[in-house]
Amino acid sequence: MADMSEFDRIPRFADVRPEASVTALEQSAEQSVAARRRLAEVTGAAESPDGTVRAVVGGFGLQELVLDPKAMRKPSQDLAQLIVQVTQQAAEDLAQRRAEQAAELGVPGERPDLEQMLTDLARLRSTMAEGQGDARRVFERFRDQTRG
Repeated sequence: MADMSEFDRIPRFADVRPEASVTALEQSAEQSVAARRRLAEVTGAAESPDGTVRAVVGGFGLQELVLDPKAMRKPSQDLAQLIVQVTQQAAEDLAQRRAEQAAELGVPGERPDLEQMLTDLARLRSTMAEGQGDARRVFERFRDQTRG
């Protein structure tokens, strides 16, 4: 009869499920893509105190600039400065709205460390490969022992 004690030395991997880690990473990536799309749609807006200049800013910069005809009566340098000021305020509004939306979506304030994620995936892949190799060697030994 074959020596079954070899099986007692097999590490117990009942709680380790590499496929669950992969699934979790895939779900996280899908959620990140969806959150990124929603955040890309967010805009910020601002208006000058006198209501003559209004700006809307999005992820790709200035999306809309509305100048009331009264604004055209201002000296050009004053108007240019007012446009810049209102656009900066709209950008600040965008940042605040994005932060609020990100919090609602559960997006962390910090960006994920992609290099660390790649390192973790490589380690997971290696662990899975080693585990399969170990199991294969044990089964081969068992097969060899049962034949002989």
